[in-house]
Amino acid sequence: MARAGLSMTAATSIMGNVPQTLAAMPRTIPIVVIPPEPPETGDAQEAALIELAIAAFGDRERALRWLRRPRREFGGIAPLEMLDTPAAARQVEALLRGLAAARGDGED
Repeated sequence: MARAGLSMTAATSIMGNVPQTLAAMPRTIPIVVIPPEPPETGDAQEAALIELAIAAFGDRERALRWLRRPRREFGGIAPLEMLDTPAAARQVEALLRGLAAARGDGED
C-alpha cells in the first residue's frame, strides 16, 4: 500500500479490511466440468435425412454426395452440417421433401 501512497489505515478505510477478507477466501476454487449434452436427435435425425435424400435423388450415392457438399441454397454449408440447429435441419428437410415430391417418391 505504501507504493500507492496510502497508509494501511487509509487503505483499510477505503477498501475495508483487505487482509482479513483475503484470508477468509478459499485458496483454491473448485472447477466443475459439465460435459456437453448429446444432441437430442443425433444419429436418428441424420438417418432420417439420408432416407429422405435417397427418396429425393433416387440412390444412396447421389444422396450422400448432395448431403456432404456445401450448397449454395444454404449459404455454402453442407446439409449434414446444418443438423446442429433445429431450424436449419427443418430447412434441409423441407427442401428434400420438395425434391422428393417433385420426383414422385415423396411421403406427402
